[in-house]
Amino acid sequence: MLSVIGGPQALPAAVYASANTGEEVGVLSSSLSHEALPGMRVENVEGPVWLQPGILPETTHFVVISDSTNLKGVLYAHRQQIAGRKLLLAPGGFAGVLRVRAWFDEWGLTAPELGEVTAFIVGGRLDATENRFRLGAAKRDLPLASESADRTDALVRDYSPYFPHLTPSDLSTTTLSNANHMIHPAVVLLNAARIDNAEPFLFYREGLSPATARFMEALDAERLELVKALGGEPLTLKDWMLRYYEAEGMRGDTLLECLQTFAGFAGSAAPLTLRYRYLEDDVWFGLAQYLALAREWGTACAHLQSVVTATTVLCSRVESSYDDEPWQLFRDYWDAQERNQHLNSPRAHGGLSDVGNAVEKVT
Repeated sequence: MLSVIGGPQALPAAVYASANTGEEVGVLSSSLSHEALPGMRVENVEGPVWLQPGILPETTHFVVISDSTNLKGVLYAHRQQIAGRKLLLAPGGFAGVLRVRAWFDEWGLTAPELGEVTAFIVGGRLDATENRFRLGAAKRDLPLASESADRTDALVRDYSPYFPHLTPSDLSTTTLSNANHMIHPAVVLLNAARIDNAEPFLFYREGLSPATARFMEALDAERLELVKALGGEPLTLKDWMLRYYEAEGMRGDTLLECLQTFAGFAGSAAPLTLRYRYLEDDVWFGLAQYLALAREWGTACAHLQSVVTATTVLCSRVESSYDDEPWQLFRDYWDAQERNQHLNSPRAHGGLSDVGNAVEKVT
C-alpha cells in the first residue's frame, strides 16, 4: 500500500499512482482539505482513481514530496510510521537519502529503505472552485538512486507499478542533476525587481530571454564539470528537459526554445516574493552545495559563486540549511564508495584496472 505525503505536488503523485495500479492510495497534503477528496473529479485519466485522505493504516511504501527546507519537519511528524518501511523522496534535493538516514539515526529509529529521484514525478492542476483535478505531464526516464546498486534496483522494482517511468541511477546523478537548481535561480535573479515588487508574470513565457538562457547554461556548464568529476550521468540541462518531456511534446534546438514553447509550462506563474523555494531551496540546498563540492574537487565555480553571493543579499540563508551541511555528507559517502571500489579492484590485488570517469578531489 502506498501513501503520499507533502505539499501541492502530493496530489498529482497520488492520482498518478492510483491510476497506474487501480489501488487505493493515501494522500496527506498541507494544501488539500480532507473534504475535497470524496467529491473531486479527475479528468484525462483512464480508469478509476481511489484516494483516501491521510496515511493508510497498512502503508508499506511512502512517497514524501517536500522542499528541502521543510523535509526534516515533515519526516519527524511521521517518523514512527515511516521507520523501517520503504520511502521515496520525490525529489531528494541534495543528498536527500544521506540526510534522511542521518536523521533517523539521530532519532534512534530504524531508517526506511531509502531512494530519491531528481525531480517531481508528475504535475497537475486542481480547480478548487469546481473541485476538479487535471493530471499534468509525467517525467520519462526519471532517475532513482539509493546508496547501492542492489538497493536502487530493488526500489525501482517496488515503485515502478505506481510510477512506471523510473530508471536506475546513482547518487552522483540524482544529487547533482535537479534541473530546477539551474532554471529557477537564474530566472528569479534576472527578474528580481519584478518579483520583489509582487508583479505578476508568467515564469516561463515572460520571465525568459536569451540572456536568461545564457545564464542557465553558464551554471549548467559548471554543474556538468562537477558531475563528470564525480562519475554521474553527464547530460546537459537541455538534454534532461528533452529526456523528461519530449514524449509530452517538448521540442527545441536550444534550451530557450524547449522551455519557452513547452505547453506544460505555459501557465506557470512567477512567485510574488523572493522568499520562495526557487531561492530558498534551489540555491541553499542546490547551487550552494554544488559550489562547496566544486571547491573541494577543484572544478570551475565562478558562476555558481555569483548566484550564491547574490542570493545572500536577496534571500539570506534559511536556518534549516545549516543543519548538517549536505555536501559534507555526500563527500563522505563518495569517499567511502571510492575506497570500497579500490579495495575490490584488480589493482588492489596486484592486477590492472581501468581508470573510471571520476577524478580525485583537491586536498
